[in-house]
Amino acid sequence: MMLNESHSSPILVLHEHTKESGELLQLLRQHFSVSQAHTKDAIERLLRKDVSLVIAQQGLMTRLGISIPEYRTTTPCPLWILLMTSTDSEHCEQWKEVVYHCVEAPWAPENICRLAVRTAEHYQLVLKHHRLQEEYHRLRAGNKTQVNGHSAHAEKDAHSSPLFSEETCPRSHQPLGEIVQSEKMVVLGRMVSGIAHEINTPSGAINAASVNLNHHLKLLVESLHDLELQQITKEHSREILTIVGTMLQSLEDKHRRSPSEVRLEQKRLANSLQQQELADCRKISKDIARMNLSAHIDMILRLAKVYGTDRILLFFTHCHRIVNSAKDINLSIDILTRIILALKSYSYPWQEQLELADVHETIETALILLKNKLKHQIHIDYHFADVPKMLCYPGELIHVWVNIIYNAIQAIKETGDILIETHALEGYLEVEITDTGVGISPDVQPKIFDLNFTTKSREEGSGQGLYIVRQIIEKHEGCIEVSSRPGQTTFKVQLPFKH
Repeated sequence: MMLNESHSSPILVLHEHTKESGELLQLLRQHFSVSQAHTKDAIERLLRKDVSLVIAQQGLMTRLGISIPEYRTTTPCPLWILLMTSTDSEHCEQWKEVVYHCVEAPWAPENICRLAVRTAEHYQLVLKHHRLQEEYHRLRAGNKTQVNGHSAHAEKDAHSSPLFSEETCPRSHQPLGEIVQSEKMVVLGRMVSGIAHEINTPSGAINAASVNLNHHLKLLVESLHDLELQQITKEHSREILTIVGTMLQSLEDKHRRSPSEVRLEQKRLANSLQQQELADCRKISKDIARMNLSAHIDMILRLAKVYGTDRILLFFTHCHRIVNSAKDINLSIDILTRIILALKSYSYPWQEQLELADVHETIETALILLKNKLKHQIHIDYHFADVPKMLCYPGELIHVWVNIIYNAIQAIKETGDILIETHALEGYLEVEITDTGVGISPDVQPKIFDLNFTTKSREEGSGQGLYIVRQIIEKHEGCIEVSSRPGQTTFKVQLPFKH
């Protein structure tokens, strides 16, 4: 993807003289205006200019004694990509605290170039976000001045009527929506690699199922031809079609039996077949249990007696594999559909019109978007109350839950739990999101909803996430509060019922 240079700041490359560095510079110049530096003075001079991105090799940084945090004071500050010269993962983890991307060696120039383009796009979003934020607060300041000039009676009306509140004033309302949308795109940029992975998994499953489907369809045709050569009767053909029909009905059943359930069924069948003194009872019981055809055991045994056990079981095995492949495709399409709908719901541009929506669906959408961010050691549980749909801005509520749950995930360092509960109280819906992470210190808690406050690195936290969360909740005429201690943090959101 080619960036428009007139709309992007120059980038700075700090590199050693190597073959890979030369190739990287050639590729970068196709997309950017590139500056280079090899001394500390030159680096400091160039960083005082309008630089959006810095690509630096670890070896040069170490040799010059450069500390990256010293150059991360502007807002927004340049984004740093650090190219490691060591494959020491622990060392790379330390750098990740202060840089946007840390790339372990060995690295390929073309991959770094693609990464640079994506990072520069992210920087442009952050830049736009800051501009919209400044415009919004400038307009809010203007609105306050106008309100102060009103008569006492008008001032009283302004405080009592939501039509004249700061959040709903026509002049400031639109920039707020643009800020929310811009912040969504920034957050989405951070999640995009994980979402791509989530899309890749079901698409890979569809491809594998398609290959299996084609393979077993060909083998099924051969198996049918073999049965024809055995001069199968019409009555036996009807019995085979009855069993195949049962298999096809299972396409509607989304439940998949566990291996333990299959083993128990296999053991029961084996005991029954042994009493009939049948040969190969272990193989027969295993195949029939796996294909979930225990209800047709007598019919299958009759067919096997006439046409041979191997021939009959092979035919039904091909049918079973075809049905299973179709199930895999259906399941994967369902997963892809949920991901795409979640992305659409989240990224849909902000709009003023309220919408009757299910708040629980907005929470589930947030969980779909964050699925790849969830560590295997984190368990999520949720208990939803029985509540009706309510008037809200669903896309913006998804942004609220994404922010709060993502913060909860980051607060859990190893193993832990996240509990999401909803309660139907008199006149409003309450949503509680609790995590067992490190907690928020008492001196930080009063500041977490403040603009530009963050305890994370600037590449990971903009200092605007929870500030915007509060703006969205207040726009819904609701409230948000937090309580925290080590091992338990709870965000409580209350939204008035509107139908």
